[in-house]
Amino acid sequence: MEITGINGSNKEIFNNFLIKNNGCFLQSFEWGEFKKSFGYWDISRLTVSENGEINTAFTLFIRKIPYTGKTFFYVPRGPVFKEQNINLYKDFFDSVKKLKEKYKSIFLKIEPEIEGELPLDKKEFLVNKKHIQPRCTIVIDLKKDTDTLFAGFENKTRYNIRIAQKKAVEITKAENKKDLAQFFAILDETSRRKKFLIHSKNYYEKLWDVFHPANMVHLFLASYQKTPVAGLFIMSFGGKIWYLYGASRKLHREVMPNQLLHWEVIKWAKSNGFKEYDLWGIPYVKDDNSAPPGNHPLYGVWRFKKGFGGRIARYPGTFDIPYSSLYYNLFEKGLKTYFKLRNISIRGETKDALQD
Repeated sequence: MEITGINGSNKEIFNNFLIKNNGCFLQSFEWGEFKKSFGYWDISRLTVSENGEINTAFTLFIRKIPYTGKTFFYVPRGPVFKEQNINLYKDFFDSVKKLKEKYKSIFLKIEPEIEGELPLDKKEFLVNKKHIQPRCTIVIDLKKDTDTLFAGFENKTRYNIRIAQKKAVEITKAENKKDLAQFFAILDETSRRKKFLIHSKNYYEKLWDVFHPANMVHLFLASYQKTPVAGLFIMSFGGKIWYLYGASRKLHREVMPNQLLHWEVIKWAKSNGFKEYDLWGIPYVKDDNSAPPGNHPLYGVWRFKKGFGGRIARYPGTFDIPYSSLYYNLFEKGLKTYFKLRNISIRGETKDALQD
């Protein structure tokens, strides 16, 4: 087993392996640079090879824990294995463990993007119900022709698209950074109305600065009577796109801009050769015929995204591998207290919107 660190000089080798093996943009070289730019994360990118051939690649995010001199490791939507060979987990864990002492890490957190069970000894890891990335999502197959895709939408979704078209809602793809201000204004209004947290404006500006030159971020805006009323932030990597951020004003909701936005994104993605559209997160459901309870805080999200057809992809969840039980338990207690206080301040309650 050969472990190789990745830097700018072998960036293309790293990204090409991820793309070839259906890796997520969260594992891309660029996403690591983006997160590192805020100063909260250190980054280590590694490949694991056998007989000179890479079989595993991953970005290891390293976060300092205040006042402790300790860190923890996080691998979102990873690791990525050659041909999704999940039998390579032992080599992955061994490669990460070599960095444990260097960074004084107390645990490793992983959120694999595989469908099915994780092939790990249950004595070696803990299931964490607090998910950072969505455990369940809807993926649209863009290899289908547009007529087939449209016919696969639910009746209400098709109806709302036709309303927006009839009302002459205009969809544009932003090419200038100045258009970010319009999107952020819509997002800020939406977050205040629906009481959820968003990043600062600077976050979205950095997102644009890092990913737009690499043609990995795409901003779409919907306007009615020359007034921007909705917007979508789309990420792309390899043959796949992701719906990362979206928002809409209360004003002119009756012209149904949101469904038309996604429909125009789908057509744009097809014309640019993308093969899949990940709608990035719905409440976890055990099977295709299940639904979240009507009082679930993300029930409306599920109903909206379900309207576009597609298949439901379920991932095994979030797993922690403690290196120090004492520090890990102290960290988890502190984190739970933080989220409880944060949720009370935002929603006046302790319900966790990400917990299934």
